[in-house]
Parts: sequence; structure tokens; C-alpha cells
Amino acid sequence: MRPDTNQPVSIVGAGLAGALLAVLLARRRFSVRLYDRRLDPRLGNTERGRSINLALAARGIRALERAGVMERVGSARTKSSTRSAGQRSTAC
Repeated sequence: MRPDTNQPVSIVGAGLAGALLAVLLARRRFSVRLYDRRLDPRLGNTERGRSINLALAARGIRALERAGVMERVGSARTKSSTRSAGQRSTAC
């Protein structure tokens, strides 16, 4: 049985996992609706006093690489460091 790609898929939560899932489903030609309670912080309407601090563990980096978007994320990062035991952490 093939999935119905004409039926929209709703994802609640536009964090790292929700946004990545939306990208992966859209690539498979699903119509995706992504919902989050907060506005897009790039629009400048963020809450006062809030900052965005993201750290990517090795498994998050692998997921982004498999999705083919790590290069774009990597070009936007501001700082990276190497942890012991070969784990990478990237702050954006």
C-alpha cells in the first residue's frame, strides 16, 4: 500500500526534529503543514530576553547529513568544538 501524498501531513512543533521531518516528507512529495506556537525568530518578533542556543550532537549531525542539509547548517554555524570520545558539538 502506498501512502497518500495528496493528504496533508500536519507536524506540531517546528523544533529541530519537526523541521527535519518536514524536510524529509516534503522531499517524498508529501504536502506538509508545520505548526509551532512561536513565530519564526528570523522575522524579528521574538520574545524579549530569549536567545537561541542550539547544540548538535553527533547523531543530530548524522541525521542532517542523511537529509542532505548539513552543509547548509554548517555554513550558518558560528562556533564548533570537538568533544572527547570523538563527539562533535556545533553551536548555531
